[in-house]
Amino acid sequence: MHSKRILLPPLTRPLETETVLTALPGWGTSVVFHIALFMLIAFCLRSCVREMPGAPGESFRNAGIQLRERESQTEIDQPESDFRELSHADAALRSDVAASVPEVSEAPPVDIRLPDRTLPTIGAGVPVLPEVAMPSVDDIVSPATGTPASRSTLQTGETSFVDIRDSGSRFVYLIDCSGSMYEAPMQYARRQLKSSIRRLTRQQQFQIIFYNNSSRMMTLKSRPGADMYRATTLNVTDACDFVNRIQPDGGTSHLPALRRALRLAPEVLFFLTDAETRLAAGEIDAVKRLNNGRSRVHCIQFGEGPELQVPNWLRQIAAQNDGQYRHVDVKRIDDSRR
Repeated sequence: MHSKRILLPPLTRPLETETVLTALPGWGTSVVFHIALFMLIAFCLRSCVREMPGAPGESFRNAGIQLRERESQTEIDQPESDFRELSHADAALRSDVAASVPEVSEAPPVDIRLPDRTLPTIGAGVPVLPEVAMPSVDDIVSPATGTPASRSTLQTGETSFVDIRDSGSRFVYLIDCSGSMYEAPMQYARRQLKSSIRRLTRQQQFQIIFYNNSSRMMTLKSRPGADMYRATTLNVTDACDFVNRIQPDGGTSHLPALRRALRLAPEVLFFLTDAETRLAAGEIDAVKRLNNGRSRVHCIQFGEGPELQVPNWLRQIAAQNDGQYRHVDVKRIDDSRR
């Protein structure tokens, strides 16, 4: 039996290499390529410079904020040279100011002298301030004399009413408010009355009585029902309000009002009326007996025209009771208002 021999072609190296490459899958080729690429990048990173240019001695940071302490402190603090220049300028400015202002020792001495006045005290050494007479804006030229009573000539404790001056501790003002005193006469009487009580001090007492057919005595809220009131600021203010509320009306009855005023035993009584009705001789004597020399009764008469130098009942009352008499021309009051 004859056997057959099969002859195979000899293997060569190029065929072997081609067979291996053909057998290598595609994804393996990709892996090999990327590995080679990463190795190249890593090699390049190692060759990078680790220090920042322009800042020797400082470490490199991948991210964040770099603090430069030395430069920050330099920016905040002012250079010493600037301070030196500022102090020189400040010193020059101070020297100029000092040259323009004279020293205290060069000014002439001022002699300050306080008035030597010892105030009285009450209680535990509390000083009592003196009452100062309040100025009045109601003063006008007196129709009786043509000149106002000068406030500067009034002494302490002294007041003036229709140009009649007197002093004392107790004052009563008796004012006619009948219908014949309407308008100008009453307005003038109000001004003179308020001006007079404003000149009183708190050590002095006063009372105001208006009368026509009857009499109305002033009552103040500080002491309701009191006969006399001290001339404090509050009482004087309330008294001026009382005076402003009075309106002329009715007839005239002199004697009952005079008796009521004299019973208050004032040192000074100012009696003002237009004297349209008069007192009889017996009534004038009754006034003198009731007074008995205790009060100085000053009489002011409102009339039309100049004063007549003839006896009348108001002159007689003033003369018998140590008082003064004044005549006021009502026409001159009207003229002064035009």
